[in-house]
Amino acid sequence: MALGNERIVEVINSAVWDKRYYETSMSKVKLYIQKNHDKLLEILNNSLFMEEWNKYASGGELQWELDSINFFHTGHPLNNVAASISIPVTPLNEVEEGNIEGFFLIKGKEIPRMKLYSIIGTVLDRDTTKGIVTIQTPEGVVSVKVYKDLFALYNHAYTALDENGNIIEETSFFDKGTHLMITGILRGDTFIPKVYRSTRIKPILRIILDENNNFVRLEEKIVEESPYAR
Repeated sequence: MALGNERIVEVINSAVWDKRYYETSMSKVKLYIQKNHDKLLEILNNSLFMEEWNKYASGGELQWELDSINFFHTGHPLNNVAASISIPVTPLNEVEEGNIEGFFLIKGKEIPRMKLYSIIGTVLDRDTTKGIVTIQTPEGVVSVKVYKDLFALYNHAYTALDENGNIIEETSFFDKGTHLMITGILRGDTFIPKVYRSTRIKPILRIILDENNNFVRLEEKIVEESPYAR
């Protein structure tokens, strides 16, 4: 209650509060707990268990393998995906280094046109200093060398608003567990993203699966353009 510019605060003795209000109200709660002790304890334990389960054990066996030993041991979530993708996918063990499929004529000089391969795999790790992304394909593990500007683009994570005011949350394509299709060439033991204008696809695309590891779609990296990005 206020009187003019003065504020009057009503104060109640804590002992009176405990006896008149708190103890009266809590006695009903205590009685309910006593009568429903076993049921409430079961609910609490289940809640605590599910909290830990969702934190550490969500997903299936393959996800547990990735979380615990950092690679897939008994299989791969992309094993049966290649046939569902409209872009031809080449198994890693069939990718050839230095394969030329033609030439460009630029200022009178013939420039080799390298044969491009599209591989699929899951991110295991990334080295932001060296621009190296380690992915595990269904056929094995390979290091992907992503040059500076391209690495910065695909590694960038942000939150922004689109033109309709909807929130866009774009994560890094190089987060552990992200499924990718990468188009490029093999150089030694390293795969390098590379495309030509005529290729008509981005060098790196994210693969979206459903909860049963069925192919859903390919996603391009959403470039941050909103002035509201933060």
